Formats: sequence, C-alpha cells, structure tokens
Amino acid sequence: MSPLRTLLTVLSLATPCLAQFGLDWSRLYENEGTFDEEGRFSAVAVAPDGRVYAAAVSMPFSRPRFLRYGLNGQVLWSRLYGPTTCTYSQVLVGVAGEALFVGERSLNTSAHTLEVSSVSPAGSLQWNRSFAIVANAQERAVAALDATGNLLLASNSSVATHSRFAAVSPNGTLLFDHLLDLAPQASESVSALELATDGGAFLAGNAGSNGFVARVDTAGQVLWSHTLGGGFFGSVSVRALELTSDGTLVSLEQELATTGGARLRWRRIDANGAPLGSTELDLASALTLRGFERASDGSLWSVGELGTAPPGLFVARFDPVRELARSFTWSTPLDSASIGRPTLVPATAGQVWVTGNVWSAPAQANRHGVALLLGPALDGPGPGEGIGLRLLFGDNFELKEIGVAALSDSGRLVVAGRSEAFTGSYFYFDPISWIAQIDATAAPRLTCTGQTDAAGCTPTLTVSGLPLTGAASGFRVSCVNVSPQRSGLFFYGTQGPASSPLGGGTLCVASPLRRGPLLDSGPSPFACGGSLSLDWAAYAAGMLGGAPLAGLSQPGTVVHLQGWLRDPSSPAGSLLSAALRYVVLP
Repeated sequence: MSPLRTLLTVLSLATPCLAQFGLDWSRLYENEGTFDEEGRFSAVAVAPDGRVYAAAVSMPFSRPRFLRYGLNGQVLWSRLYGPTTCTYSQVLVGVAGEALFVGERSLNTSAHTLEVSSVSPAGSLQWNRSFAIVANAQERAVAALDATGNLLLASNSSVATHSRFAAVSPNGTLLFDHLLDLAPQASESVSALELATDGGAFLAGNAGSNGFVARVDTAGQVLWSHTLGGGFFGSVSVRALELTSDGTLVSLEQELATTGGARLRWRRIDANGAPLGSTELDLASALTLRGFERASDGSLWSVGELGTAPPGLFVARFDPVRELARSFTWSTPLDSASIGRPTLVPATAGQVWVTGNVWSAPAQANRHGVALLLGPALDGPGPGEGIGLRLLFGDNFELKEIGVAALSDSGRLVVAGRSEAFTGSYFYFDPISWIAQIDATAAPRLTCTGQTDAAGCTPTLTVSGLPLTGAASGFRVSCVNVSPQRSGLFFYGTQGPASSPLGGGTLCVASPLRRGPLLDSGPSPFACGGSLSLDWAAYAAGMLGGAPLAGLSQPGTVVHLQGWLRDPSSPAGSLLSAALRYVVLP
C-alpha cells in the first residue's frame, strides 16, 4: 500500500475559523485481507462513554468489518463478522452499551436480506438475525430502540405489496415478525419509523404514487393506516415522521410534480390519524431528500440536494408550534459541479450539523467533505452566515468524502467516509476508509430562547466572522427575526451564563452586565424582517464609543451576550432575545 497521510487538513471556506475547531484525531483504515479495493465507512455511532462504533466495507467484494475506536482514536478492536455482499448502513447503541449494526445484503439482482448483528462493548458477537426483503436501491430499512432496549425494524418485505415490521429483544429473541399490508393493492416501501409514547410505533412511506402513515401496537399489529394522495399531477411519499412534545405526529411529505417541480408538506396528525392541518413549501426544481432530524428546541429539519445549475444544498426548518417553514439553498465557492450525500446531526441549543460532499471538475482533483453548523434562525454559510460555521475537509492531495456522521454527548462531531490520495490527474492510490473527530465546543452557540412578541417574532442572535484578539472589524453580531422599527441594544458579561426571569423573558447573562450602543431594527415590509446589527469587533476595540470591557479583546475570555428590544405590546415594555456564547480567539 502507498504511504498515507494521516493528518486531516481542516480549512475554512471563507474565514480562518480553524481556531474555533480542534481536530481530536483522524484515522485511515484499510480492511484487512483486501488488496487494491475501495474502502469506506458506511455507519458510525458514538456510545455514551465517548467511544465510537463504526462499520467499514470494501468493494467490490463487500467485506464488512465492525470497529470500535477509543477516546484518542485508537482502534480498540476490529472484527470481521458480517456476511459478504452486505453493507451495514446504521449503528445503534443499546441499553448495555452494545452496538446494533443494521444493514442490507444483496443475494442476487432481485432479492436482499436485512441483516442485524449485536456486538458487545468488548467486541464479541452476541447474536445476529436475517430477514428477507426485496431489492430496492432507493430505500433502506429503518430502525429504532424502544424504552426497554428492544430493536424495532421496518422495511419492505419479500412480498412486494407488504411491509415487514419486526422486533428483537436485547438478547436476540425474536418478539414478532409481521408482514403488514399498510396500503392495499400497491407495492410498499417504509421510509420512517417513530416510537409512540404509549408503546408501539408509527410507520410511514410510499405505495405507488401515494404516501401512507400507519399506527402499530406493541405486538406489531396495525391499529390504523391512512393513504395520502399525490393528486393528478404528482406523486407523494412520506419521508419522515416526528412526534412533538404535545403528542402531535408530524409527517414530512415530498410531492414531485410531473412538470419537474417539487413541494414539501409538513402534515400534523392526531393520535388517531386524523389530519390537523398542514404547511407547504413550493420549490422551483426537483429535490432529493437525504435526511430529517429533530433539533433540541423541537424544530424539525430536513436536508437534500436541489437539481439546479450549479447544484444546491437544500436545508429546511419547520417550527411545529408556530407552523412556520423556512429554507435556504447553498452552493460552495468551489464552483461546485456536484453536492452529494448530505446528512443531519442534531446539536445543542436548537442547532444542527449538516455534513456532505462538494466537488468540481476535475472531480479527481477537487473533492471535499464539508460540515456546516446551523442555528435556529436558519442562517447558513455565506453572506450574513449567522451562527453557521463551516469546515472543509481535504487538501487537493488527500481527498475526503463524508458519508456518515454522529455527535457525542460532549458535543464532538465524528465524521466518516473515505480518503483518496493521488499524484496526478486520474491516478489514485488505494481509496480507503477514513474517520475523524472534531471538537467544536468552543464555537459560538446559542444558550437560551428569546421572547415572542405580539407579531409572532422571536428574536435570536447570529454571528459572522471571527472574534479575534486585536481585530477592529470582522466580527458582526446581529439580532434577527425582529419586528421593524424597534430600538434596542446588546448587553453582555464575562461571568458566565444565567437563567433568571426578567420582564416575562429569561435573563441569560450573569451580572455584572455591560451594554453596547443603542441601535434600531430599521424598516422592513415583513412582520419579522427587522434586525439589530453591530460590528462587535469595532465596539470591543473602542471605536464605537462606550467603555467596553478589556476582556473583549483578551484571548480566552468567554463572553455571553443577549439582545434587548423595546416592545410596546409587552406588559414590561420590552423583550429579550436568545443569548450567545463565544470565546475570544488569539
């Protein structure tokens, strides 16, 4: 095998934000017993103890291997357990810290099996099971662990017009295995599984040109099933489900029109399957959805690829309380020819990580993995990038592709996929599996939620640029989603966070407090289109008046900052925004 560069190069797409991220470790792995084959990691999960489980596969012979990495990235064990022609696409961590690997195995061109293997933290195989399914290159099985540690599995079945729903106990006992007819007289494909609070689960997917949602009990029997029509000019498939805190089920539906357009629909459903209303978002071009996750603030996020030129990364956020959907698209400054395999990983304070890949011609020399940290205001990378931070993986010698990602309890992001090295155009050394862990805990992040005014606006904070020591510009703080024509200001402190009631809201900055200059949210034709904005670096340097704390320009200072706005509709006459925590960088 050729010499391999094991150091991951982490680059910013626009600003030198390397200091806000630390590379904990980066590793390359070649599947033992292979020769000149393509290797990649196909699944990854982080256990509560911070150690990482991963599944690797080599092509073209599809030799899967399970691994566990330690806190410093060392390989604790590596086991060749799975059958050939099997790719494990999911890893779940069980109640005893074991890893449950779920994958699909191709038997021939028309039949697959669903494979499940349980591996102990020490690396011993505890049990494995197989279930017959039909081949479907577009869908994979969905899996979840219930409160008692039982593994629930849903997929298509060996009977094309039925779905398979099975449950396996933590010790490998098969609890049930049912073939369900959830949408009669049509071939079914399950794409979502959501646990019910009182036991059982909700299932969703598509059958022919229609979507469906169904409720099953703890024994796997169907309680109800409803078909969601696609209409005359398009087809509908339910891509994801989420149960909100008030017990309402929200389905994410994708409708593709014969004219090439697309529509997303978030449908609210009660416990008996009755529709409660829906929110729709029309798109100008076709969308390929790749992921759907619930953030810590209850918002529902989806990510995919738009069929635009140049191609665009698509991210949407739905607030089920306010029934508000927002979205943005993004193309990299790499003159990208393609954006692929985006994924979502929920983070803290309502944020999410979006990972994916970007490449431009020639793809052999310009292929990068990318990770974006996006906040509740849906401020993405680019002008006014807000809370969005971004990393680019690869240095035009070691090309990196991210296929899967996971977040540890301590806030560290694990990304995995493959690495390729080349010495000239179209000449590669072994493409092999690659995994890395990133520490983004020092990155700016929101710490609490703001008040909502009478117009339904909930102010939140975003940042762009870097809080660098000695800089007199380049770090801008904005309070967005604000009613127009409101005066306000930013106040801050360096003594940590707080959580105390104030004027109907929450004061999130510990005393003593200091204030910045008075600002105005300006005019806007939109109800929540106002914003307060300040070059915080210029203020910290004393260029905007006032008496800024010296700590604002000292490296390592942890600053908590919050917005205050006048609000005539509030009993207190004012309201508070969300708060921001950031660290002054050297």
